[in-house]
Amino acid sequence: MEARGITLNQAAKRCGICPDTYRTWMRKALVPGFWPGTKRIDGIALETAMDKMSGHEEAPAGATKFEQWKAQQERNN
Repeated sequence: MEARGITLNQAAKRCGICPDTYRTWMRKALVPGFWPGTKRIDGIALETAMDKMSGHEEAPAGATKFEQWKAQQERNN
C-alpha cells in the first residue's frame, strides 16, 4: 500500500507532468493542493481528480474525496 500523503514531486510524476505544471493545476483547482500546514498532497484525492479529468470516474454514491476537497477549498476562499 502506498503512502496517502505524497510530495509535490510524487504527485507531478503520477500525473506525468513537471512540478510547476502541477502547481498551475492546483491554482486552477484541477488537482488537490497541500494538506493544511504540510507539504503533502492526498494521493487518494489526486487519483480521484485524475479519474475525473480523464472521464473514467465511476458514478459516485455521494461526493468523491476530490469533490469534498474542492468544496472545502471554496469555503476557505
